[in-house]
Amino acid sequence: MRLTPANPRSAPIAVVFTDLPGIVLMAGALLVEPMPVCGCDACDDSAEHLVDDLEWKVLAMIEGGFREHVTRGPRAHISHTLERSDRSLSSEGRAGADTTPKELSAARARLAPLDGGRWKPWSQREKTSGASR
Repeated sequence: MRLTPANPRSAPIAVVFTDLPGIVLMAGALLVEPMPVCGCDACDDSAEHLVDDLEWKVLAMIEGGFREHVTRGPRAHISHTLERSDRSLSSEGRAGADTTPKELSAARARLAPLDGGRWKPWSQREKTSGASR
């Protein structure tokens, strides 16, 4: 399921359903986050916790609290930050072997017009008057 905001400077969001069972949250230029991260019995994430986490992350993204950064060079690093009034989450690491130089370059180009890599808030849908039931 892909959600694309009207503003190209707002982060697109996709939710991919997997066989684990689970989902993969994809957003912005390069965020890819499986939920749950692990499907083993020892980790045993509750469905309620995962749904709350997904909701928090999507709300941070659509409210404009999502930043991404991709460094240049052969050992490129990717960082993501999600912020809302109640907390923030950050991750950083080297680009994986499955991320091609072309994808990294495209991500840098996509992030370049954003202020510090911060995606804009999604615009609110205009209310229509006289909607019928």
